[in-house]
Amino acid sequence: MSRPAAAREPLEPGSLWLRWEAPAGSLGDEELRAHLEGESLFAELLAHPPEQRMKALRKARFRKPAFVELLLEKSREAQLVNPEQAEALALMAASVTVQLHKPDEDGALIAVFMARAHCLAGNARRLLGSEADAEIAFGNTAYFLARSPVSCDRAFYCRALAVLRWEQGRIDEAAALLSHAAGIFEENGALGEEGTCLALAGLLYTEEGDAGRALAPLRKARLEMPAPCRPWLSVRSRLALALALADLGHLGRARWMRQEAWQLYSLPSAAEEQFRAQWLEGRICIRLGAWQEAFDLLDGVRARFTADRLLPEAALATLDLALLLAQSKRTPEIGALIEDFAATFGEEDGSDIALRGLRSFPRDLGAGRNPVEIAAGVASYLRRTYRFRGFRVEPLPFA
Repeated sequence: MSRPAAAREPLEPGSLWLRWEAPAGSLGDEELRAHLEGESLFAELLAHPPEQRMKALRKARFRKPAFVELLLEKSREAQLVNPEQAEALALMAASVTVQLHKPDEDGALIAVFMARAHCLAGNARRLLGSEADAEIAFGNTAYFLARSPVSCDRAFYCRALAVLRWEQGRIDEAAALLSHAAGIFEENGALGEEGTCLALAGLLYTEEGDAGRALAPLRKARLEMPAPCRPWLSVRSRLALALALADLGHLGRARWMRQEAWQLYSLPSAAEEQFRAQWLEGRICIRLGAWQEAFDLLDGVRARFTADRLLPEAALATLDLALLLAQSKRTPEIGALIEDFAATFGEEDGSDIALRGLRSFPRDLGAGRNPVEIAAGVASYLRRTYRFRGFRVEPLPFA
């Protein structure tokens, strides 16, 4: 696809979306001047109090494409560390873009900037837990994408929307969006981004207990996604691959993949991500028959969720421990484990859902059903019901 005459680097379909940072030596004189001017304008903007910044953007000197690019890049960088700021910067980028538009010019650049701004705002709102506001932003993104010539923008939009649908429990939609995004990235030669989509799809299937569907995307993601670029996703996806292999009876390969994941543990900087990786490890250890290691990992996870009052996650970790007790022939201890959960969370909102699901586990065990299948069914019930009731269950720190 050829780019419109009015377009600059952001409209190049072969370039990755929001990857405009470049070494100073690789920029031409004009591009370097525009970049430095954008940085100067950004510093000037930050000198204003936050409540006055949107008004300040009405001044003509801010109406520069390079400044919009910088605002979008700053929003992307802030997504995980400061989603409030990320949303504000994305909306500022949209505000300046509106002022750039001239009726007699090609509107492709405007469409690209507006689509990216609303997509970033949507993801930031999802990270903040504002589902309805995220829907509005993603709806605006789709409107502007209809006039954007950049195919990779559609892939980034589909992936961002997929994560929202996943958190909403709309699993089939999420899986379809991730598959579509992966296909667009593959067509454009963006294999690292394709691998990221596949890793997310593999984690989605893992959460649904579908090891057969998780295996292929996780294997391909391992080869395509650069680990340093997506540290938490790299660790979790390798552990999910180990879990899928164990579920399918490939225990030796599962052990090897778990050890490979250990080599990446230093990459995620957030302690929360390493902690959630331990949750996956505990589930792997159950499949491998490493009972004591599994108990230590899962009991620590449950204690953390309990201390943080994350009721849905605490219920799911308790369910994992119940499965461990059943698998390791300690079934009589399951009742006490569940009642300890009941005493801890008492009358908290959502405890009824947890106890209904958890108490069904030993009852179905007594009927002679397979404990792994029972646990998978209860986990699906808990996630689905909590999301229906408006709880955020295992929100994804993804941008």
